[in-house]
Amino acid sequence: MQDATPLKIIIVEDEALLQLEYAQAIGEAFSGAQIFPLTDSRALAETHRTQDADIILTDLVMDSQHEGIAGLSSIREFDKDVPIIVVSGRPDFTSLAEMFDVQKVLLKPVDVRTIIRVISRATNRPAATEIGGCETRG
Repeated sequence: MQDATPLKIIIVEDEALLQLEYAQAIGEAFSGAQIFPLTDSRALAETHRTQDADIILTDLVMDSQHEGIAGLSSIREFDKDVPIIVVSGRPDFTSLAEMFDVQKVLLKPVDVRTIIRVISRATNRPAATEIGGCETRG
């Protein structure tokens, strides 16, 4: 039986346009999704503790070069199971992300349809609608 509760997703992205693009696409694809946008990973652990997200989508390199890594570390300290998708423009940081047992690492620019497919697989929830595709800028 399909889970009837709305998908809860935390999006950590410091580029406002990308964050908006991800949130709109996810909201369109997963009807009723609750989206918790963050511009950096400092509040990631606390947001996950209070909201109990089903999945986390995070940039890896933000203002502080290792900020995304610190966010991954803070989550894995108390939740080993929440699926995490990393989106990064820095291929040299992907091996660091993989050390935190992330679901998938996607390199920017990435098509939002790819993000939707990965979320769908990771959460076992089909997307409600097929969204038009476009590659995000990175």
